Amino acid sequence: MNLDQIIDRLSKMTKSQRQGAYVGSYLFVALLFVILFLWPAYNGFTASQAQIKQFQSDLDMVQRQVDSLKDLKNESTKLQLQLNDAKKALPAGKEIPSLIAEISERGRKVGLEISKFNPMPENYNSGNQFVAEVPIALAVEGSFHDVAIFFDKLKNMDRIVHVKNIDMSIVDVDGGRTKLL
Repeated sequence: MNLDQIIDRLSKMTKSQRQGAYVGSYLFVALLFVILFLWPAYNGFTASQAQIKQFQSDLDMVQRQVDSLKDLKNESTKLQLQLNDAKKALPAGKEIPSLIAEISERGRKVGLEISKFNPMPENYNSGNQFVAEVPIALAVEGSFHDVAIFFDKLKNMDRIVHVKNIDMSIVDVDGGRTKLL
């Protein structure tokens, strides 16, 4: 069918039939346009919307992880500071002689006579890598009040010092003042 035949057929149709054919042709072209162009674009748009929602969800998850990481770093910093403070309170092996000298000096300052000062070897605590026990056998002579002040001075030291296995006995009563050993 050539173009002349199509025009001849259209000219033989009534006006309402021609208008129906034109409307039908327009609807056919519009339907083709929707099927070939709009439908794929709409499907691509909905797929893009779904992908955007997924990316937003992933971004929110990553943001929560970053915030959590910041909190963990802050907590780690606090714990590191606490560990450093704890390490300061526990004497290191090289600090033991100065610690012993400080204990001896505090005893002399409160008026105690130190008759025996015998440091013993370190005992390591298997449950804690930071703690080593350094026992010191100490014999002092002085009043009960002087001994109590000495213990108080030990309690207020920067380092952790435990006093245990205390044995006291009366040595002399001199002018109303009792001396303990």
